[in-house]
Amino acid sequence: MKSWFLILCGAALLLSSIGMLWWSLRTRRDLQGLARQRIQDVLRIEPDIESERSTLLARLLKRVGASQSGAAGRMRAWQLELRTLLTQAGWHNRDARALIKGIIFLVPFAAALIAAVTVLGAEGGTARGTAGIFLGFGAGLLLPRYVLRYQAGRRREQIIEEVPVMVRMISVLFEAGLSLEGALKTLRDEARGILPHLGVEIGRMLTRVEAGMDRVDALNQMARELDIQELTDAVSVLSHTAVAGGSARQSLARIADVIEDRNRTRLRERVGRLSAKMTVVMVVFLFPALFIFLAGPGLVAIAGALGGVR
Repeated sequence: MKSWFLILCGAALLLSSIGMLWWSLRTRRDLQGLARQRIQDVLRIEPDIESERSTLLARLLKRVGASQSGAAGRMRAWQLELRTLLTQAGWHNRDARALIKGIIFLVPFAAALIAAVTVLGAEGGTARGTAGIFLGFGAGLLLPRYVLRYQAGRRREQIIEEVPVMVRMISVLFEAGLSLEGALKTLRDEARGILPHLGVEIGRMLTRVEAGMDRVDALNQMARELDIQELTDAVSVLSHTAVAGGSARQSLARIADVIEDRNRTRLRERVGRLSAKMTVVMVVFLFPALFIFLAGPGLVAIAGALGGVR
């Protein structure tokens, strides 16, 4: 009875804190709406119509995430890592980022509450219930980050495969007489099917340039956010071309060759790891079946012969 009273008190405190947070954030909705509209007018970003139709729970999670992403001057290391992972994973929409941050913030408490209800509701001691609450909180704290890191790493691998194609296409566009900004705009508008992920990042970089940022700084910021060595090398050549001018055909061709060599080396390493995994699969599944198929009839005959001897 005491455990159920503690569970109900914890749930009531959690719900009341969420309600108070939602109420305090609701009072600032008009000011945030005006600021968002101003940013959209400056950057020429289309408003997200679907976010206006979101449910009450989604809005609450967005508000919680927005509150966690505030106060950039006091942002901690894990918040910086979270922002970098969201960028690398392709979550660029402001409402989507706030929603994910809110989910990451609330999942540990929800997991702890579920663990408390599950463990304390069953027969067991208080120590077991406390351990279950801590384990649930830890799992809810770590699991979303591991999922986000996996998604970010997978998207970075896809971008690595797109970088040589981007470099070759920029080299061809330079030979056609286009400038750096014109070549990047062409990739953004015409090469989305070939560069699905990198085209989005190029579009964000050009949006910063249109908003007033220097193109070299925008290129360096894109490479710094994605943290991909191949893209950093390509951006360094493009930045040097934008500052000093001249022909970048040979430099881009050399960079493309180096990136392709790295990709081939990475593919060989992946094939080597796959061979080791297939060896384990063969030992576990194929060899027992082969042994049964080849030696089974002989063993059955020997067993029958020995069984007839009395």
